[in-house]
Amino acid sequence: MSNESDIFEKPSVERLVTGGLYVLIFGLLAAVLGWAFVAVASQDPPLGVGPDLLFYTTSGMAFHVIAICISTGFHQALSKYLSEALVESKEKALKYAKAGFLIFNIIGIIFFTIFITIAAVILPYNLGLGLLFATLAVAYFLTFLKDNFIGNLAAEHRFDYIGKIILIAGITGTIISFGILFLLPEPINAYLLPLPITFNLTISIIFALHYGKKVMPYSFSSIFRGARRNELIQVVKYGLFCTVPSIIFSGAIMWIQNFYYIGFFSISNPYIPAMNGLIIGYAGVVFAICQFGWPQIPAISEAKAMGDTKLIDDYMKNTLHTGFNLTAFFLIFYFGMSNILLQLFHGSKYLIAHWPFSILSVSVAILGIEFLICTLLMGLGKGKQAAYLIISLAVIQLVLVPLLIIILQSAFGVDATLFAGPCCLLISGLAIFPFAYRYMARNTNTPTKVYRDILWKGIVSVTLTLVFHAIIDMTLLTLLDNLIIALVVRTSILIGLFILFMLIFAGFDDKDLGMYKFMGPVAGGMRWLLHHSPFYEKEEDEDEVAEINNERLP
Repeated sequence: MSNESDIFEKPSVERLVTGGLYVLIFGLLAAVLGWAFVAVASQDPPLGVGPDLLFYTTSGMAFHVIAICISTGFHQALSKYLSEALVESKEKALKYAKAGFLIFNIIGIIFFTIFITIAAVILPYNLGLGLLFATLAVAYFLTFLKDNFIGNLAAEHRFDYIGKIILIAGITGTIISFGILFLLPEPINAYLLPLPITFNLTISIIFALHYGKKVMPYSFSSIFRGARRNELIQVVKYGLFCTVPSIIFSGAIMWIQNFYYIGFFSISNPYIPAMNGLIIGYAGVVFAICQFGWPQIPAISEAKAMGDTKLIDDYMKNTLHTGFNLTAFFLIFYFGMSNILLQLFHGSKYLIAHWPFSILSVSVAILGIEFLICTLLMGLGKGKQAAYLIISLAVIQLVLVPLLIIILQSAFGVDATLFAGPCCLLISGLAIFPFAYRYMARNTNTPTKVYRDILWKGIVSVTLTLVFHAIIDMTLLTLLDNLIIALVVRTSILIGLFILFMLIFAGFDDKDLGMYKFMGPVAGGMRWLLHHSPFYEKEEDEDEVAEINNERLP
């Protein structure tokens, strides 16, 4: 490829990585705020509502994720068509924007009608569930309205704005949640804890409109009418394909198990679905890797429209490398620290979810990689292949979870059923991974060795980190009784071991070391260790990389 094309590709890949990092970082911050609230709410009164009443919060999250799943699929389809159309003309893009607005509003109104009807029927008999479904009715409509505007911003690759929207809305929702928790009496506060979802969405819509005015080549007021049949059919058809992979992106795949827990235990043992929802909330932070892959969909669509296959290969390689390494970091933290996290932030009664939490973290890491591959397929217009993968994943969940719940409850008691969902998710993730990997290899020109190196280096580093941490924990750290000190010490050991093994096996590359420049001379030692690894390979543009490192590192 020509030098002129290379000049275009490097900024494009950097733009994709930067956009993904914006969404990832701000999404993580919003997730941490949500986690802080759930940590407080899970405590016994008077501080929180306890595990039984926490059921309303986790159930609201479980039902709302269905809306997120569907709307996410459609806004990914919308952003794909808008990205491709913007390569040609503003007028063509406007046609798709009009179609998207009509589709999102129709779907939102349909779901609003369904949930408000359910709320009206239930409310006279059960105040808590009636208020829950009424809140969900409003949340569903606002979710679809918001994601229509988010799809427009994504088409312009303004993931910096999208990340800011996520953070601002997360802060607002968390403040309102704490207000409801502390200012209202029990159990009304528990019944209304799902309500901040609607405030979060309202803030998101306001800021999406604000940022849209700055960057869109057409005004949002021009999309309210005039949708045409051809564009409507295209967006609906591809939106349905993209909705299936978004079962992973939205986290809905994790919540399938919680619906079964709600069905089995909401009356007799509500703490079971509450605890399962709690660990899903933690695992959702690991799931932030999917946020990193989201910008890849419109970016690959745009590269495809330009016929630039090398750019597509660069997108996938960089997204997989960065996304997998970030996921590995969160995985070692959760797997190694789940016991302390549950005891410190929620209390000893939650320790029964310790091992299910660890298993779920591994499952989610695998699913995150599979979603990155699905974003490649969706961006290339091969959403059908991605749909096959995720349908298989969901079907395995739907069949195995209830069977395993029944078997575990009969053999070991109610508490043992907490293993059912995480184990089934792990089984299903492992089952479809070989097929996902094959799809990735077939649809890119990158040598498969590059992908294999990214995966095996990360997997070996994670495994050795956890093994050595367990040995140190059982031999040298047994006397650490203070949970806060134990959290700090064990976390430091985990991070240090992970970085060490990633350098030994060259899981990092030269560009990754730029983020460690604040460590001064230590960063220079890290670079030396990386370059002396038997697995280290020079990058194609070594001179440029060396120049960058000379500027960044001592």
